[in-house]
Amino acid sequence: MAKAENCTALRRISPATTVSCQRESKTGGIERMRNMNEVKLHIPNGDELEYRRFLIADEETMTYNIGYGDNGGGTYHHTPEQALKWLEYWNSEGNFYAYVARASDDVFVGEVSIHFPADYGYPKEKGVGWIGVVIEGKQRRKGYGEAALRLLVEYAFNTLHLRRLLDDIPADRNEGALRVFDRVGFRRSTDGMVMEIINNKE
Repeated sequence: MAKAENCTALRRISPATTVSCQRESKTGGIERMRNMNEVKLHIPNGDELEYRRFLIADEETMTYNIGYGDNGGGTYHHTPEQALKWLEYWNSEGNFYAYVARASDDVFVGEVSIHFPADYGYPKEKGVGWIGVVIEGKQRRKGYGEAALRLLVEYAFNTLHLRRLLDDIPADRNEGALRVFDRVGFRRSTDGMVMEIINNKE
């Protein structure tokens, strides 16, 4: 498993690099609480994309993407050159991407992102970002998803000074995942298709 060689990258940008959750889940107990207290983000450079390549090629992780990807199987098998090209494009559009790492041992357990699809009426200048949180398949149900989401919201509002964050709701998204968004403070749109959280400090 890949490790973060330098997990101080985000710390140089924002002091808010760890998340602490005081809520204990009814299904996870002490272990889940401990995991939720040990998550940080790491912004990879072009030489650190091996984990990204692994994550999007992992069938268990990418089940949510069935119907897309290589041959509709949900996964993507990128060469190092393709991964680097993707990162350069992503950054050139002003988007945000980071790995989720356990603070205890720097092992990566997923990824988070914020993007600003200007073609759909959401340029970065509007202060509205669409988010993504993907936890590695074998690392799920340990509290990492909620911890990563809380940290992403904190970074978006306190460092990027965004006004709103949005996430679309696939028809097959399970209720457990939706409850995570509810606990973090997201609310569902009237049509039930989008989760939204507003920065009340802006």
